Amino acid sequence: MKQKPKVSICLPTLNSLQFLEERVESIRNQSLTDFEVIVFDSYSEDGTWEYLQNVALEDKRFHLKQGPRGLYFGWNQAIKAASGEYLYIATSDDTFDLHFIEDAVRGLEQFPEVDICAFPLDIISGESEVIPQKWESYIQNQYYGDWLKRPHLRDGQMEFLRHGIFFALFHSITALFFRRRIFDNAGYFDETVGYSADVHWTASAVYASDVLYLPSARATWRMHDTQVTQFSIEKQTEEYALFREQMLKKMECALTPFDVLSAERLRFNKYLIGLKKRPYMGRLAHLKYSAPEIARVLLRKQRRPSLYLMNMAIEKIGYDDFKEITML
Repeated sequence: MKQKPKVSICLPTLNSLQFLEERVESIRNQSLTDFEVIVFDSYSEDGTWEYLQNVALEDKRFHLKQGPRGLYFGWNQAIKAASGEYLYIATSDDTFDLHFIEDAVRGLEQFPEVDICAFPLDIISGESEVIPQKWESYIQNQYYGDWLKRPHLRDGQMEFLRHGIFFALFHSITALFFRRRIFDNAGYFDETVGYSADVHWTASAVYASDVLYLPSARATWRMHDTQVTQFSIEKQTEEYALFREQMLKKMECALTPFDVLSAERLRFNKYLIGLKKRPYMGRLAHLKYSAPEIARVLLRKQRRPSLYLMNMAIEKIGYDDFKEITML
């Protein structure tokens, strides 16, 4: 009987040849070699499929499939075909450090109850040059401060609450690594909600599991003219509104069992109180409450800042400045 690999790497592709070789080499050169690569190609027409066929002839860890187009359809099909205990979604135009998989597996094996591992992220250009970012200054990251420099566990329910406030916590799925079972608990990517399906899914995922953060390795997220997830502010607004409705429904169930240590609540409250010093966070004046009460105010009364304040902020300071400040 063939032994299952430790890790399944899901590699969805669609006309991805421009950056694919760099991605494939970053996979094949990983220090942990006990993995399979599940490729799901959406009938590429630029030579992607032929390139991958040649790779699969050289490296039997690569398993190729083809099917209809659809970004998250491809992700889901690759995940369903995965057989490893752990899983990583390798977007075709990005890369990761050579010890990324090894560090993630080692970390999660120390915490068998945790299903998500998060890493820092480097944004790179089409020429693979790192674009400097001050991640610690982004509003979503200020909560953790110096903890961004060292390993730590994050309470999943607090991460879920932060999702409800800021919409996106993780800049890219490439900075996350999972146990395969998280998809049994959080479900698969919703193929009906557009390009924000990964944000919808990570909100469900952190509600199902705590998060282990490791600063020891880095993934990359590439900015280039042809990337799939570029779309207009109008489309973003539409998808944020849909996310809002789904979060409201989920929070109706989530608030009842919400049980966070008092010290964590105090730290979260202090963090949010600091945010109200920002002009566009003026609606957070009621942050003297505990985390669950904040959730009730912001979500049940439909006053969630990342949605309500987005349009107001854009009107006052412009979309480019707002995007830079909030990383939305």
